[in-house]
Amino acid sequence: MKRLKVAAVQIAPDLSGSGTVDRVCAAVEKAAAQGVELAVFPETLIPYYPYFSFVVPPVLTGKEHLRLYEQSIEIPGPVTARLAQSAEAARMVLVVGVNERDGGTLYNTQLVLIRMARSF
Repeated sequence: MKRLKVAAVQIAPDLSGSGTVDRVCAAVEKAAAQGVELAVFPETLIPYYPYFSFVVPPVLTGKEHLRLYEQSIEIPGPVTARLAQSAEAARMVLVVGVNERDGGTLYNTQLVLIRMARSF
C-alpha cells in the first residue's frame, strides 16, 4: 500500500486577495520541501473568510460585503492559474477554499487542483 503525506494547512489570510494567494503559494512551497503530496487549506481562505457577517448586523455589512465581492476570484482566472502553477511546481494536489465571483453572485467554492502528469 502506498503512503501519502498530507498537510492540513492553517494560515491567516491577508486582507488583500493577492496577499492571501502569496501566502498559499509560500505554504505550498514549504510543504513540498517536506514531501507533502496533498495540501488542504481552509474554507473561503481566498481572499478571506467573511467574519464580518457574524459580528456586524446585516444592515451594516454593505461596505464589507462589497469589498469581499471586489476581491473574490473568477474561475477560471489569474488566481486559479497561479495556484495550478504552484501545484504543478510542487508536484502536489491542492484543495483550497475560495470566494468565487460569478456575475453578481458570490459562491463559497472548493478548488481541487490536481497536478497533471505530462507525457512527452
